[in-house]
Amino acid sequence: MFASLVPPRPALDDLETALAALPPTEEETPALRWVPAHQRHITLAFHGDVPDQETERIRTELATLASLTPPPILRLAGAGMFSDRVLWAGVQARGPGGASSSGPAETTRDPLVELMIACRDAVSEDGRRRRPGVGAPGAADAAASPASTSSVPTEDAWDSDSPAEDPVPHLTLARSSRGGVGVEQLRRRAAELADYTGPEWRAGALLLMRSQLGAGPRGTAHHTVVAELPLAG
Repeated sequence: MFASLVPPRPALDDLETALAALPPTEEETPALRWVPAHQRHITLAFHGDVPDQETERIRTELATLASLTPPPILRLAGAGMFSDRVLWAGVQARGPGGASSSGPAETTRDPLVELMIACRDAVSEDGRRRRPGVGAPGAADAAASPASTSSVPTEDAWDSDSPAEDPVPHLTLARSSRGGVGVEQLRRRAAELADYTGPEWRAGALLLMRSQLGAGPRGTAHHTVVAELPLAG
């Protein structure tokens, strides 16, 4: 289970146009596994395998957080890699009336990074102990260290691609095959997308989603929306 934001259709279509314009490479098809366009999303917090009895608690905690969070203004921009195996598009963010962040690896002053930290802390036992109540990102306790332990099983604190110790707002585009195959193709694509800048949009709702590995077309993951939680404003 994970919390996410899904870009609107114009942003996804603009990204798809940019990807379609990349120079073709014959060796890419077996080497890279591209995320299907309908599954592209910005992961805020990865909660791992959540028992059914925990789902409602997590939904309630995140609904409260969302209701107190001003919707950030976002855009996809630039690209990068994780561990020579994951290609991603970066996400730039600014508050409703604030300046834009400088890039996808911004500090917790970035409203989207703050939201990532808050989503993790809202459902973690350690996060709730540190806070007298669930607060919106931007409160003094919302920038707590990303090293705390979640009360639910997690693959890592952010999602299955991003390093736990360094929350990086991103949208996963492709993964290399096992055994290091596809690394050069990922590097080439990251360089080609380095100057990409998509249209801005205002985030509207946080989505709580459940993922079933291997249940989608051609063995991909199948994502199901558990709850759509509107942001404030």
